Amino acid sequence: MVLGEELGWRAFALPRPEQILSPRLATLVLALAWGVWHAPMFFVAGSLQARDPVWLFALAILAWACIHTALYNHSRPSVVPNLVFHGCANLVLNLVVVSTHAQGELAAAYTLVGVAVWVILGRTQAVHAASA
Repeated sequence: MVLGEELGWRAFALPRPEQILSPRLATLVLALAWGVWHAPMFFVAGSLQARDPVWLFALAILAWACIHTALYNHSRPSVVPNLVFHGCANLVLNLVVVSTHAQGELAAAYTLVGVAVWVILGRTQAVHAASA
């Protein structure tokens, strides 16, 4: 499943909006689509999405989309770093159940990572624009 998602989301889908949008805006578009793609899983008992609140999942999707864009744009055309990150994230999330008491801390971590990578994406865009 990770292989199909990364080939679809990063190798196929990400380059298309990046032709007309900044990496940041392309990431937002892809994050929205990726979130909608996973939405049916909220109704599947035992799935990762069914365990967590929607707001926490939305933060995770946004943070992970930023990370995935940075990984892909720095290793293009390889999706191997995306596969490793996605696979490891899925493995950890399947092995570790986050208690409701720790969801705030997890949300803060997602937000910090997402913002940090968001800044990196903006700097990457500025560097690419300057070199073009």
